[in-house]
Amino acid sequence: MDQYYVFMIIKSVISVIIALLLGNGAVVWFNNMPVRWFQEEGENLPSSLIADIESERQRLPSTPWKLVFTVFFGASGLFLSIRESSQFMIAGMLLIFIVTMMAICDAKYRIIPDQLNVLLAVSAVGFVSFNEKLIDPLYGALIGMLLGLATYGLGRIIYHKTVIGGADIKFYISIGLVTGMHGVIAIFILISVFALIHIIYLSITKKFDADEHRPMLVYALPAVTLYVLVLWDYLQLVLL
Repeated sequence: MDQYYVFMIIKSVISVIIALLLGNGAVVWFNNMPVRWFQEEGENLPSSLIADIESERQRLPSTPWKLVFTVFFGASGLFLSIRESSQFMIAGMLLIFIVTMMAICDAKYRIIPDQLNVLLAVSAVGFVSFNEKLIDPLYGALIGMLLGLATYGLGRIIYHKTVIGGADIKFYISIGLVTGMHGVIAIFILISVFALIHIIYLSITKKFDADEHRPMLVYALPAVTLYVLVLWDYLQLVLL
């Protein structure tokens, strides 16, 4: 058998093994995260977390979520194993895993632990060799911060309320560090598009509430996944 196909089979097997670990690990880790991670300074614990603690139930049920996440990571990993190098495949899967954990926290408790934002920033190490210049991550972090602050400012001016929290701004800084300037802009646009589609759907079904706080990381997960799986390479070709 040709060495290329042997190598591809090995990569595919590795991606499946990683997917099994991440799919099961996502549920186990979320259910065992320290409670203090969900408590902002000077604030009480989220009422939904208190309810989970008092009822002694899992924060996130093993069924069906272990299977759902395993399939999600498995599909992502196999796609990357075919298209990308082994390094990018592993780094990409870990990046998607971290953003998945952030999305779960945001969706469930409306809080994104700072520890996950730090982990997201650290994951940039896996992508250093894919940047054209060593300074690209710093430009990305700066643009991410500006995008986050601009969104916050416009929300205060137009809607007279906070439309983006501090943790969301930290996310843009961290994801900018990972993906660089073009990446964070693309992800920002995708998040806006996914949020708009959701708002349109809620409006059509008459479930839209202007005062409801919608978790941004729920939109960030498909945005980051799409960027890592498809747009990372495509944008580099277009912008050359």
